[in-house]
Amino acid sequence: RPLSPAFRIIVVKWDTLTADLLGRLAQEACPEAEVIVCRTGADTLDTLRRRPAGLGLFGLTLPDIDGLDLLALVAAEPLVQRRLIVTGRRDEHSRRRLRVARVQGVFDTSSEDSAALLTAIGKVAAGEHYFSASLGSASPIAPPREPVKVQTLTFIEQQVFAIMIESATDAEIGKRLRMEAPAVEAHRANILRKLNVQTVEQLPAFIRRGSRWK
Repeated sequence: RPLSPAFRIIVVKWDTLTADLLGRLAQEACPEAEVIVCRTGADTLDTLRRRPAGLGLFGLTLPDIDGLDLLALVAAEPLVQRRLIVTGRRDEHSRRRLRVARVQGVFDTSSEDSAALLTAIGKVAAGEHYFSASLGSASPIAPPREPVKVQTLTFIEQQVFAIMIESATDAEIGKRLRMEAPAVEAHRANILRKLNVQTVEQLPAFIRRGSRWK
């Protein structure tokens, strides 16, 4: 059913410019709603546990948690009545997870414009569903170029991994991804554990090892 006119919208997006744009579109689509912007998973959970929201617009790339993992927590409690994912992710791992996510809509920013996003927000707020046509496309998805095992990493871990193999320091990784040092250390530890590699220095050998390529 439609949300009441004066409800709360939470926008969850790491990038400030995109978060501001989403906030403006949400306000335009639902003029009487209160719009709150959060840029991390921790801030999102803290805000919602103090006061749940009627509608959530969720990006998937956050500095402290994978957006899909955050959505699972939000849906389980539950903290947001209706949930719309706004993302440009096109990798197969994310596509598979998006198909089973507990949401009322998924908007593909790589295939649709802001006018379509305004429509999507309005539809989900009105109690309808909105899934970008590109998500159901029969066209094949380009195979990933990383080893299959790397696809078990979360999206943010894959970003960290791509820089780690350049022999970058934690400080360089943090600067390039706008991430605090403890977050970089945690992601690095998770990557090494998931890939069953003991040290960063072993990563080049891991990549050269045989051939587990799709």
